[in-house]
Amino acid sequence: RGGRAVEMPRKTYAVLRNDVLTTYTNANRSELVDHFPLLEAQCLQPGAAPADAVRSGKPLPEFVETTPATQAFIDALGFPFTLSWPKSTTGRQPDVVFAAASKAERAAWTSAIAEAIHLVNNAFRPGSQRVAGYLMKRSGRKTGKPGKWLKRWFVLQASPADRIDYFKKEAEAAANGRPKGQIALLPAAEAYVPSEGIVPPQAFPFAFSVRTRMHNGSTQTVALAAADAKEQGMWLDALRYCLEENNRRPARNGVI
Repeated sequence: RGGRAVEMPRKTYAVLRNDVLTTYTNANRSELVDHFPLLEAQCLQPGAAPADAVRSGKPLPEFVETTPATQAFIDALGFPFTLSWPKSTTGRQPDVVFAAASKAERAAWTSAIAEAIHLVNNAFRPGSQRVAGYLMKRSGRKTGKPGKWLKRWFVLQASPADRIDYFKKEAEAAANGRPKGQIALLPAAEAYVPSEGIVPPQAFPFAFSVRTRMHNGSTQTVALAAADAKEQGMWLDALRYCLEENNRRPARNGVI
């Protein structure tokens, strides 16, 4: 705290997985020491950034001046770096200082941690933001035959959202124009990847469907298709989150 160490250094075995750095007493992972969520974290390294690392364009640790705590590690072990949570809403304190066995090992650790921090702090969080983009939509069926696939601009507002609006073009949505259509996200609706018999995988490998039960009891199923797997996953995550939230909303009938 205040740039000074509050615990003596000890050797641990560290594991970085997804958005958490976990430390154990040994490589067998038989005893947990601590775990450090990387959400809202910063990876700090004393000194100046290497020119080749800057040119790489990859996420980097923040290079800072040396504090008394990191100087103690430099004197004892030589290759420290720090995890800090200066803007954390969880109130995690204090900073944690690590030391690698070599300069190359520290560079590998700080590069991996900086990239993990970048990913977790810039990740899409379902329901937390508006989702919009072009999707292919199969038009309504006529005479029992599948309709045509048309490109449309879709907008799903941040949760709670009870519908998806779609427009012919992005500019219409930007101008607050009237949607060409809507897909209701009523309770009991679901978003899922359709079977191969419903949407040909060779034509639309990243298709998904939204099925919803209307107020009159009828069922509406809309077939959509994204450009790639990442986009498909983003839409499915956002839709499923909204549907779960809609199903959690209090519902009650009675006289008051």
